[in-house]
Amino acid sequence: MKPIIVYVDDEPNNLVIFEASMSPDWEVRSFVSPTKALECLSCLVPSVLVADQRMPEMNGVEFLVAAGKLHPEAIRIIVTGYSDEHLMIQSVRSAQVFDYIRKPWESRDLEASVRRAIDLFRSKEERRAQQLRLAEREAMLSCQNQELIAKVGALENDYLASSEAIQELECWVPPALVAMVRNKTVTFPLTRDIVMISFGMTGSAGVSDVMINKRSLREHFYRLFSQCVHRQGGWHESHSGESAYGYFGLWGSRANPHQAALAAAQDFQMMFTGLCRVNGVSVDFGIGLHLARKTTVNILVHEVQISMDRGPFVTKSFDTHSSEVDLLHRIKQVANRVPGSNLIMSGDFVAGLEQKPAQLLGLGSVLLHGQFKPTELFLVASNGVTESDLARLRAELAETGQLIPLAA
Repeated sequence: MKPIIVYVDDEPNNLVIFEASMSPDWEVRSFVSPTKALECLSCLVPSVLVADQRMPEMNGVEFLVAAGKLHPEAIRIIVTGYSDEHLMIQSVRSAQVFDYIRKPWESRDLEASVRRAIDLFRSKEERRAQQLRLAEREAMLSCQNQELIAKVGALENDYLASSEAIQELECWVPPALVAMVRNKTVTFPLTRDIVMISFGMTGSAGVSDVMINKRSLREHFYRLFSQCVHRQGGWHESHSGESAYGYFGLWGSRANPHQAALAAAQDFQMMFTGLCRVNGVSVDFGIGLHLARKTTVNILVHEVQISMDRGPFVTKSFDTHSSEVDLLHRIKQVANRVPGSNLIMSGDFVAGLEQKPAQLLGLGSVLLHGQFKPTELFLVASNGVTESDLARLRAELAETGQLIPLAA
Protein backbone atom coordinates (compact mmCIF):
# COMPACT_ATOMS: atom_id res chain seq x y z
CA MET A 1 0.00 0.00 0.00
CA LYS A 2 1.34 3.45 -0.96
CA PRO A 3 2.02 5.87 1.90
CA ILE A 4 -0.37 8.86 1.92
CA ILE A 5 1.08 12.38 2.13
CA VAL A 6 -1.32 15.22 2.91
CA TYR A 7 -0.18 18.72 1.89
CA VAL A 8 -2.12 21.88 2.77
CA ASP A 9 -1.27 25.27 1.19
CA ASP A 10 -3.54 28.17 0.28
CA GLU A 11 -1.51 28.84 -2.91
CA PRO A 12 -2.53 26.41 -5.73
CA ASN A 13 0.80 26.81 -7.53
CA ASN A 14 2.65 25.46 -4.51
CA LEU A 15 0.35 22.43 -4.49
CA VAL A 16 1.26 21.66 -8.13
CA ILE A 17 4.99 22.07 -7.47
CA PHE A 18 4.74 19.89 -4.33
CA GLU A 19 2.96 17.08 -6.16
CA ALA A 20 5.50 17.17 -8.97
CA SER A 21 8.33 16.83 -6.46
CA MET A 22 6.97 13.70 -4.84
CA SER A 23 7.79 10.08 -5.78
CA PRO A 24 5.24 8.18 -7.87
CA ASP A 25 5.42 5.50 -5.18
CA TRP A 26 3.53 7.83 -2.84
CA GLU A 27 -0.09 8.97 -2.83
CA VAL A 28 -0.37 12.75 -2.45
CA ARG A 29 -3.56 14.46 -1.27
CA SER A 30 -3.44 18.28 -1.68
CA PHE A 31 -5.77 20.85 -0.10
CA VAL A 32 -5.97 24.66 -0.37
CA SER A 33 -8.16 24.80 2.73
CA PRO A 34 -6.98 23.48 6.08
CA THR A 35 -10.61 23.18 7.17
CA LYS A 36 -11.45 21.00 4.18
CA ALA A 37 -8.31 18.97 4.83
CA LEU A 38 -9.38 18.30 8.42
CA GLU A 39 -12.80 17.15 7.20
CA CYS A 40 -11.20 14.69 4.76
CA LEU A 41 -8.69 13.37 7.30
CA SER A 42 -11.44 11.38 8.97
CA CYS A 43 -11.45 9.15 5.87
CA LEU A 44 -7.66 8.95 5.42
CA VAL A 45 -4.74 7.29 7.19
CA PRO A 46 -1.84 9.62 6.34
CA SER A 47 1.78 8.78 6.94
CA VAL A 48 3.00 12.40 6.60
CA LEU A 49 1.25 15.75 7.17
CA VAL A 50 2.78 18.80 5.46
CA ALA A 51 1.37 22.31 5.95
CA ASP A 52 2.29 25.84 4.95
CA GLN A 53 2.61 28.11 7.97
CA ARG A 54 0.86 31.22 6.63
CA MET A 55 -2.75 30.48 5.62
CA PRO A 56 -5.87 32.65 6.12
CA GLU A 57 -8.12 30.12 7.87
CA MET A 58 -5.51 28.88 10.31
CA ASN A 59 -1.75 28.72 10.31
CA GLY A 60 0.26 25.60 9.68
CA VAL A 61 1.08 24.90 13.33
CA GLU A 62 -2.59 25.14 14.28
CA PHE A 63 -3.51 22.77 11.46
CA LEU A 64 -0.85 20.26 12.43
CA VAL A 65 -1.99 20.37 16.06
CA ALA A 66 -5.61 19.69 15.02
CA ALA A 67 -4.61 17.01 12.50
CA GLY A 68 -2.31 15.40 15.06
CA LYS A 69 -5.29 14.83 17.33
CA LEU A 70 -6.93 12.84 14.53
CA HIS A 71 -3.79 10.97 13.51
CA PRO A 72 -1.21 11.18 16.30
CA GLU A 73 0.99 8.64 14.54
CA ALA A 74 1.44 10.77 11.39
CA ILE A 75 4.79 12.54 10.91
CA ARG A 76 4.47 16.36 10.59
CA ILE A 77 6.39 18.87 8.48
CA ILE A 78 5.97 22.69 8.48
CA VAL A 79 6.67 24.85 5.40
CA THR A 80 7.28 28.62 5.58
CA GLY A 81 8.82 31.36 3.52
CA TYR A 82 10.21 33.13 6.57
CA SER A 83 13.04 32.46 8.94
CA ASP A 84 11.49 32.53 12.36
CA GLU A 85 13.29 30.80 15.21
CA HIS A 86 10.33 31.32 17.54
CA LEU A 87 8.07 29.58 15.00
CA MET A 88 10.41 26.62 14.82
CA ILE A 89 10.41 26.23 18.57
CA GLN A 90 6.61 26.65 18.77
CA SER A 91 5.96 24.13 15.99
CA VAL A 92 8.22 21.54 17.50
CA ARG A 93 6.70 21.91 20.94
CA SER A 94 3.01 22.23 20.12
CA ALA A 95 2.68 20.36 16.84
CA GLN A 96 5.55 17.88 17.35
CA VAL A 97 6.98 18.85 13.97
CA PHE A 98 9.57 16.49 12.52
CA ASP A 99 11.10 18.86 9.94
CA TYR A 100 11.09 22.54 8.93
CA ILE A 101 11.22 23.43 5.21
CA ARG A 102 11.78 26.95 3.88
CA LYS A 103 10.39 28.42 0.69
CA PRO A 104 11.44 28.43 -1.99
CA TRP A 105 12.40 24.80 -1.65
CA GLU A 106 14.57 22.57 -3.73
CA SER A 107 12.51 19.67 -5.07
CA ARG A 108 15.30 17.25 -4.18
CA ASP A 109 15.48 18.53 -0.59
CA LEU A 110 11.70 18.48 -0.27
CA GLU A 111 11.46 14.90 -1.55
CA ALA A 112 14.29 13.82 0.78
CA SER A 113 12.58 15.37 3.81
CA VAL A 114 9.29 13.63 3.03
CA ARG A 115 11.12 10.35 2.43
CA ARG A 116 12.77 10.59 5.85
CA ALA A 117 9.38 11.25 7.37
CA ILE A 118 7.92 8.20 5.64
CA ASP A 119 10.85 6.05 6.87
CA LEU A 120 10.28 7.35 10.41
CA PHE A 121 6.55 6.61 10.13
CA ARG A 122 7.24 3.06 8.94
CA SER A 123 9.78 2.42 11.67
CA LYS A 124 7.32 3.68 14.30
CA GLU A 125 4.56 1.55 12.79
CA GLU A 126 6.82 -1.48 12.89
CA ARG A 127 7.75 -0.69 16.48
CA ARG A 128 4.08 -0.33 17.39
CA ALA A 129 3.32 -3.62 15.62
CA GLN A 130 6.17 -5.28 17.50
CA GLN A 131 4.94 -3.86 20.78
CA LEU A 132 1.44 -5.08 19.97
CA ARG A 133 2.74 -8.53 19.12
CA LEU A 134 4.85 -8.47 22.26
CA ALA A 135 1.85 -7.43 24.35
CA GLU A 136 -0.25 -10.18 22.79
CA ARG A 137 2.58 -12.65 23.36
CA GLU A 138 2.95 -11.52 26.96
CA ALA A 139 -0.81 -11.83 27.48
CA MET A 140 -0.77 -15.31 25.97
CA LEU A 141 2.27 -16.30 28.05
CA SER A 142 0.64 -14.86 31.15
CA CYS A 143 -2.48 -16.90 30.44
CA GLN A 144 -0.40 -20.00 29.75
CA ASN A 145 1.62 -19.32 32.88
CA GLN A 146 -1.56 -19.13 34.95
CA GLU A 147 -2.76 -22.36 33.37
CA LEU A 148 0.64 -23.95 34.03
CA ILE A 149 0.60 -22.75 37.64
CA ALA A 150 -2.88 -24.23 38.03
CA LYS A 151 -1.76 -27.52 36.44
CA VAL A 152 1.39 -27.62 38.58
CA GLY A 153 -0.71 -26.93 41.65
CA ALA A 154 -3.11 -29.70 40.68
CA LEU A 155 -0.19 -32.06 40.00
CA GLU A 156 1.39 -31.15 43.34
CA ASN A 157 -1.90 -31.80 45.10
CA ASP A 158 -2.28 -35.09 43.23
CA TYR A 159 1.32 -36.00 44.09
CA LEU A 160 0.83 -35.17 47.76
CA ALA A 161 -2.42 -37.10 47.86
CA SER A 162 -0.80 -40.00 46.01
CA SER A 163 2.26 -39.90 48.29
CA GLU A 164 0.08 -39.86 51.39
CA ALA A 165 -2.00 -42.71 50.02
CA ILE A 166 1.10 -44.73 49.14
CA GLN A 167 2.65 -44.06 52.56
CA GLU A 168 -0.54 -45.35 54.13
CA LEU A 169 -0.68 -48.35 51.78
CA GLU A 170 2.88 -49.27 52.79
CA CYS A 171 1.54 -49.98 56.28
CA TRP A 172 -0.91 -52.71 55.23
CA VAL A 173 -0.42 -53.62 51.55
CA PRO A 174 2.33 -55.85 50.07
CA PRO A 175 5.42 -53.76 49.12
CA ALA A 176 5.41 -55.18 45.59
CA LEU A 177 1.83 -53.99 45.10
CA VAL A 178 2.72 -50.57 46.52
CA ALA A 179 5.45 -50.32 43.87
CA MET A 180 2.93 -51.31 41.20
CA VAL A 181 0.52 -48.62 42.45
CA ARG A 182 3.33 -46.04 42.50
CA ASN A 183 4.32 -46.96 38.93
CA LYS A 184 0.64 -46.98 37.88
CA THR A 185 0.92 -50.51 36.49
CA VAL A 186 -2.07 -51.78 38.44
CA THR A 187 -5.53 -50.55 39.38
CA PHE A 188 -7.98 -52.03 41.86
CA PRO A 189 -9.97 -54.15 41.94
CA LEU A 190 -8.06 -56.63 39.77
CA THR A 191 -8.50 -60.30 38.91
CA ARG A 192 -5.60 -62.76 38.96
CA ASP A 193 -4.87 -66.47 39.12
CA ILE A 194 -2.97 -66.88 42.39
CA VAL A 195 -1.49 -69.79 44.33
CA MET A 196 -2.87 -69.98 47.87
CA ILE A 197 -1.33 -71.43 50.98
CA SER A 198 -2.94 -71.96 54.38
CA PHE A 199 -2.02 -73.80 57.52
CA GLY A 200 -4.16 -74.90 60.44
CA MET A 201 -3.23 -76.35 63.80
CA THR A 202 -5.00 -78.92 65.95
CA GLY A 203 -4.46 -79.18 69.68
CA SER A 204 -2.72 -75.81 70.02
CA ALA A 205 -4.97 -74.81 72.92
CA GLY A 206 -2.84 -77.02 75.17
CA VAL A 207 0.25 -74.92 74.50
CA SER A 208 -1.40 -71.46 74.47
CA ASP A 209 0.36 -70.59 77.74
CA VAL A 210 3.84 -71.50 76.46
CA MET A 211 5.89 -68.27 76.13
CA ILE A 212 9.17 -67.74 74.27
CA ASN A 213 10.86 -64.34 74.68
CA LYS A 214 7.61 -62.86 75.99
CA ARG A 215 5.65 -64.10 72.97
CA SER A 216 3.21 -66.95 72.90
CA LEU A 217 4.15 -70.09 70.99
CA ARG A 218 1.16 -69.57 68.69
CA GLU A 219 2.46 -66.10 67.81
CA HIS A 220 5.82 -67.64 66.94
CA PHE A 221 4.04 -70.07 64.61
CA TYR A 222 2.42 -67.13 62.81
CA ARG A 223 5.78 -65.35 62.53
CA LEU A 224 7.43 -68.47 61.12
CA PHE A 225 4.65 -68.80 58.55
CA SER A 226 4.98 -65.15 57.54
CA GLN A 227 8.78 -65.42 57.21
CA CYS A 228 8.61 -68.56 55.08
CA VAL A 229 5.96 -67.11 52.76
CA HIS A 230 7.70 -63.75 52.37
CA ARG A 231 11.11 -65.36 51.85
CA GLN A 232 9.75 -67.21 48.80
CA GLY A 233 8.16 -64.07 47.34
CA GLY A 234 4.60 -64.48 48.64
CA TRP A 235 2.39 -62.50 50.98
CA HIS A 236 0.96 -63.46 54.38
CA GLU A 237 -2.46 -61.83 54.26
CA SER A 238 -4.09 -62.86 57.52
CA HIS A 239 -4.18 -65.20 60.48
CA SER A 240 -6.84 -66.01 63.02
CA GLY A 241 -7.29 -68.59 65.73
CA GLU A 242 -5.33 -71.69 64.73
CA SER A 243 -4.80 -70.87 61.03
CA ALA A 244 -3.06 -68.45 58.69
CA TYR A 245 -3.38 -67.64 55.01
CA GLY A 246 -1.11 -66.32 52.22
CA TYR A 247 -0.60 -66.48 48.47
CA PHE A 248 1.86 -66.31 45.59
CA GLY A 249 1.73 -65.05 42.02
CA LEU A 250 -0.02 -61.73 42.55
CA TRP A 251 3.08 -59.96 41.23
CA GLY A 252 5.97 -61.24 39.16
CA SER A 253 8.42 -61.96 41.97
CA ARG A 254 8.76 -65.67 41.11
CA ALA A 255 8.81 -67.46 37.78
CA ASN A 256 6.75 -70.35 39.18
CA PRO A 257 4.47 -69.46 42.11
CA HIS A 258 3.54 -73.15 42.56
CA GLN A 259 7.16 -74.08 43.24
CA ALA A 260 7.61 -71.06 45.52
CA ALA A 261 4.53 -71.97 47.55
CA LEU A 262 5.71 -75.59 47.92
CA ALA A 263 9.14 -74.38 49.06
CA ALA A 264 7.51 -72.08 51.64
CA ALA A 265 5.31 -74.95 52.88
CA GLN A 266 8.28 -77.31 53.23
CA ASP A 267 10.35 -74.64 55.03
CA PHE A 268 7.49 -73.91 57.42
CA GLN A 269 6.91 -77.62 58.00
CA MET A 270 10.53 -78.12 59.02
CA MET A 271 10.75 -74.95 61.19
CA PHE A 272 7.39 -75.59 62.89
CA THR A 273 8.38 -79.13 63.80
CA GLY A 274 11.77 -77.95 65.03
CA LEU A 275 10.24 -75.24 67.23
CA CYS A 276 7.86 -77.75 68.79
CA ARG A 277 10.69 -80.22 69.45
CA VAL A 278 12.94 -77.57 71.07
CA ASN A 279 10.16 -76.46 73.41
CA GLY A 280 9.00 -79.98 74.22
CA VAL A 281 5.48 -79.59 72.86
CA SER A 282 3.45 -81.54 70.34
CA VAL A 283 1.12 -79.73 67.90
CA ASP A 284 -0.29 -81.28 64.75
CA PHE A 285 -0.94 -79.08 61.74
CA GLY A 286 -1.82 -79.31 58.08
CA ILE A 287 -0.92 -77.12 55.12
CA GLY A 288 -3.24 -76.67 52.16
CA LEU A 289 -1.98 -75.59 48.69
CA HIS A 290 -4.28 -74.64 45.82
CA LEU A 291 -4.36 -72.70 42.54
CA ALA A 292 -7.25 -70.22 42.74
CA ARG A 293 -8.35 -68.94 39.36
CA LYS A 294 -9.89 -65.50 38.75
CA THR A 295 -9.40 -64.28 42.29
CA THR A 296 -10.58 -60.75 42.98
CA VAL A 297 -7.99 -58.60 44.71
CA ASN A 298 -9.02 -55.28 46.21
CA ILE A 299 -8.22 -52.63 48.79
CA LEU A 300 -11.18 -52.30 51.13
CA VAL A 301 -12.06 -49.41 53.43
CA HIS A 302 -14.87 -49.94 55.93
CA GLU A 303 -16.39 -47.01 57.80
CA VAL A 304 -18.52 -47.78 60.82
CA GLN A 305 -20.61 -45.06 62.45
CA ILE A 306 -20.36 -45.21 66.22
CA SER A 307 -22.02 -42.96 68.78
CA MET A 308 -18.82 -41.42 70.09
CA ASP A 309 -17.39 -37.92 69.93
CA ARG A 310 -14.36 -39.10 67.98
CA GLY A 311 -16.52 -39.78 64.90
CA PRO A 312 -16.66 -42.77 62.55
CA PHE A 313 -14.45 -45.78 63.10
CA VAL A 314 -12.54 -46.75 59.93
CA THR A 315 -10.96 -50.13 59.21
CA LYS A 316 -8.84 -50.89 56.16
CA SER A 317 -7.73 -54.16 54.64
CA PHE A 318 -6.12 -55.69 51.59
CA ASP A 319 -8.23 -58.69 50.63
CA THR A 320 -8.35 -61.51 48.13
CA HIS A 321 -11.87 -62.74 47.51
CA SER A 322 -12.93 -65.92 45.75
CA SER A 323 -14.93 -69.06 46.37
CA GLU A 324 -11.54 -70.76 45.92
CA VAL A 325 -10.43 -69.31 49.29
CA ASP A 326 -13.10 -71.36 51.03
CA LEU A 327 -12.03 -74.38 48.98
CA LEU A 328 -8.44 -73.92 50.19
CA HIS A 329 -9.52 -74.07 53.82
CA ARG A 330 -11.57 -77.21 53.09
CA ILE A 331 -8.47 -78.77 51.52
CA LYS A 332 -6.38 -77.84 54.56
CA GLN A 333 -8.90 -79.51 56.86
CA VAL A 334 -8.27 -82.81 55.08
CA ALA A 335 -4.59 -82.60 56.13
CA ASN A 336 -5.66 -82.13 59.75
CA ARG A 337 -7.38 -85.54 59.69
CA VAL A 338 -4.03 -87.34 60.01
CA PRO A 339 -1.47 -86.82 62.79
CA GLY A 340 1.78 -84.88 62.35
CA SER A 341 2.55 -82.12 59.88
CA ASN A 342 1.07 -82.85 56.47
CA LEU A 343 0.74 -81.12 53.12
CA ILE A 344 -2.45 -81.45 51.09
CA MET A 345 -2.60 -80.12 47.50
CA SER A 346 -5.24 -79.72 44.85
CA GLY A 347 -4.78 -81.26 41.41
CA ASP A 348 -4.64 -77.78 39.84
CA PHE A 349 -1.76 -76.87 42.16
CA VAL A 350 0.16 -80.08 41.46
CA ALA A 351 -0.28 -79.61 37.70
CA GLY A 352 1.68 -76.36 37.94
CA LEU A 353 4.68 -77.85 39.75
CA GLU A 354 7.88 -78.20 37.74
CA GLN A 355 9.30 -80.62 40.34
CA LYS A 356 6.77 -82.72 42.20
CA PRO A 357 7.53 -84.16 45.67
CA ALA A 358 8.67 -87.77 45.61
CA GLN A 359 6.25 -88.76 48.41
CA LEU A 360 3.19 -87.37 46.58
CA LEU A 361 0.19 -89.60 47.26
CA GLY A 362 -3.05 -89.32 45.28
CA LEU A 363 -6.28 -89.37 47.31
CA GLY A 364 -8.66 -89.20 44.34
CA SER A 365 -11.36 -86.65 43.52
CA VAL A 366 -13.37 -85.49 46.51
CA LEU A 367 -16.50 -83.35 46.72
CA LEU A 368 -15.66 -81.07 49.65
CA HIS A 369 -18.28 -79.49 51.85
CA GLY A 370 -19.89 -76.39 50.33
CA GLN A 371 -18.41 -77.01 46.86
CA PHE A 372 -20.27 -77.77 43.64
CA LYS A 373 -17.63 -79.83 41.90
CA PRO A 374 -15.08 -82.42 43.03
CA THR A 375 -11.46 -81.54 43.74
CA GLU A 376 -8.57 -83.88 43.06
CA LEU A 377 -6.40 -84.13 46.19
CA PHE A 378 -2.76 -85.12 46.77
CA LEU A 379 -1.07 -85.72 50.11
CA VAL A 380 2.54 -85.36 51.25
CA ALA A 381 2.44 -87.10 54.63
CA SER A 382 4.87 -86.46 57.48
CA ASN A 383 7.15 -89.20 58.74
CA GLY A 384 4.83 -90.03 61.64
CA VAL A 385 1.89 -90.97 59.40
CA THR A 386 1.34 -94.73 59.23
CA GLU A 387 -0.46 -96.91 56.72
CA SER A 388 -3.30 -97.27 59.20
CA ASP A 389 -3.57 -93.46 59.41
CA LEU A 390 -3.88 -93.30 55.64
CA ALA A 391 -6.44 -96.13 55.60
CA ARG A 392 -8.49 -94.31 58.23
CA LEU A 393 -8.31 -91.08 56.16
CA ARG A 394 -9.57 -92.88 53.06
CA ALA A 395 -12.34 -94.45 55.10
CA GLU A 396 -13.40 -91.06 56.46
CA LEU A 397 -13.41 -89.63 52.96
CA ALA A 398 -15.63 -92.50 51.89
CA GLU A 399 -18.01 -92.46 54.86
CA THR A 400 -18.51 -88.82 55.84
CA GLY A 401 -21.43 -86.95 54.35
CA GLN A 402 -19.28 -83.91 53.77
CA LEU A 403 -16.32 -85.49 52.04
CA ILE A 404 -17.37 -87.94 49.33
CA PRO A 405 -14.69 -89.71 47.24
CA LEU A 406 -15.70 -89.84 43.59
CA ALA A 407 -12.67 -91.64 42.21
CA ALA A 408 -9.96 -93.80 43.72
